[in-house]
Amino acid sequence: MNERPSSSAERLELRVQGVFDEDEARHLTEVLSRVAPRQRVRVHFHHVRLFHDHVVALLAHELASSYGRNIELVGLSQHQHRMLRYLTGTQH
Repeated sequence: MNERPSSSAERLELRVQGVFDEDEARHLTEVLSRVAPRQRVRVHFHHVRLFHDHVVALLAHELASSYGRNIELVGLSQHQHRMLRYLTGTQH
């Protein structure tokens, strides 16, 4: 996963590539847990070639516990968005 600040210093851009499995989900969770409250984060999944469905639960748990953080997910399929809405009860 690549981490870099965007052109706006207030937003952190994270790019996930390859296979999004349990190890990658845990790594993403660790990175997100270090994000300052109210910091904006955009996580890009455009270059993920394999996304394990059961890993969506780990991602959903992190999103549910991210109170005060603005986390935007881009590049997910409709199926993955649907699963996140179901697991978190929110729009992502």
